[in-house]
Amino acid sequence: MTKLFLIGIIVGLGKILPGVSGAVLAMMLGVYELLINSVANFQFAIKNLKKLFPLILGIIISILLTSIFMSYIANKFYHILLSFIVGIMIYETAKNIKEYRYQKINLKYVLISSLFILFLIGLVTFKGKGTITNESSIHLFISLILCGLLDAISTIVPGISGTAILLMLGYYQKILISFSKLDFSIIIPFGLGFIIGIIIFSKIFVNLIKKHKALINYIITIFCLWSTTSLLINTIKLINLNNLLTIVISMIFGLISIKIISKKLA
Repeated sequence: MTKLFLIGIIVGLGKILPGVSGAVLAMMLGVYELLINSVANFQFAIKNLKKLFPLILGIIISILLTSIFMSYIANKFYHILLSFIVGIMIYETAKNIKEYRYQKINLKYVLISSLFILFLIGLVTFKGKGTITNESSIHLFISLILCGLLDAISTIVPGISGTAILLMLGYYQKILISFSKLDFSIIIPFGLGFIIGIIIFSKIFVNLIKKHKALINYIITIFCLWSTTSLLINTIKLINLNNLLTIVISMIFGLISIKIISKKLA
């Protein structure tokens, strides 16, 4: 019980911390199959309720506590946070692309993956600008549900950072602050999208892994390439003479940090 609770704490950290994949941490700690199969199969969840309860409790507590700390960082040092994540994403994307050096490119999979990414790009048009109060309630509600759906995908698919996705869409700070302040006007629609996404995509992903593992790898690689490019462009827009050195150092630090961690976990 205590061990599963602590594992839940670590997985929860992966949901909030920049550039970290909670799904990857769950895989490394041996609870990924338990979580994804529990969501995809209700009967499986009931049978494993004793294991799931402390695990999920740990994840929820970790997310609430970590969001308080990260909301401060995001508000005070946004350019440093963003450039740090870009450094991590550059490394992860390069590593994914490297896997295809000696493989023949499957054009069919590239096309399907690209269509999937185009769908996500379409969702970016829902991104609100400015503060929450500047957005219409309907627009914000729909946007938060979509953010929840995308975060659900990042939760299920190993190697995709939900933090990077929400930053790219411009909703990371809004959602992070809402968790730290328990603002249910934000948490409820985001949570609704997340729950719906988890239920739907977990079943899809379990079946896809069994039948189309190669296609999933293509989607993850192209998704990482797209999100990294988008975040890099956003980072470049923030650069000025006063923060240029800080941004470059932060980006390099992110790249080196994830490289060292990946080697130790290999």
